[in-house]
Parts: sequence; C-alpha cells; structure tokens
Amino acid sequence: KGKGLEIIKEKGKTKIILNESEVETDEDVEVENDTLYVNTTKGRKKIKVMPDTASEVAITRLKLLGFTIELKDVGKPVYEVNGEQDVKVLGFMKTKMKVKAEIDAETGEINVKRPWWSFLVFGLDKKIGEE
Repeated sequence: KGKGLEIIKEKGKTKIILNESEVETDEDVEVENDTLYVNTTKGRKKIKVMPDTASEVAITRLKLLGFTIELKDVGKPVYEVNGEQDVKVLGFMKTKMKVKAEIDAETGEINVKRPWWSFLVFGLDKKIGEE
C-alpha cells in the first residue's frame, strides 16, 4: 500500500511518484484505495513492490548511481532498473559498470545483468540473482 501515491500522465508517459521515488511507465496503471494496479497482457495485476521499495533496492542492494526505473509488462509487471556502479576491476582499476536489473513487482525477486567482464570485479553481491 502506498499512502500519497501519485500518478501523473505527461508527454505519452505515466509517472508514478511515492515518497520522492519516481518511476516511469508506458503501461496502463490505476490507483485504488492506495493500492497500485497495472493492466497487463494477462489481466489486472496488483503491484506489491511499490516504487519507493524498488528505488531503495537500486541504492542499497545494487549500489547504483544515477539510475532510472521503469515499470514494464514482460508477461508480468517488473521494474526495469538501469544505472551504473563504481567498481574496481582486478581490485585496483576504477571504472563505472553499467547494470541492468529487473525487480519483480509482485514478488520482489531481483534479476541482475552485468557486462561479461564483471567477473573481474571484486566485492559484487553474488547473492543477487544474475543471468
């Protein structure tokens, strides 16, 4: 549930705002009794993981900088998170690594995609589901 949940439609996109967290979507979304729903190809689905939670995961679990979050329908509602991590390749070469993650909006399950060379980066959270 999201008290203060706000939906703003502008320029063909819909913004979902909750507790200073902002998510964009092209999907058909509705708010009913402070609960967010998305109309997917498989019917109306209740969003259990709210936008502020998805944003918190991006910051704390994935340690992303300058990220964007978009709610998408891929047969089920997911938050697609795109951002960068500051990393050290082989423990000493500083660089930024692009990270793409999907957070299941119903279960909270996280699926992370990193570049092929990410195995050379020390200290990544391997407990987070990777493809």
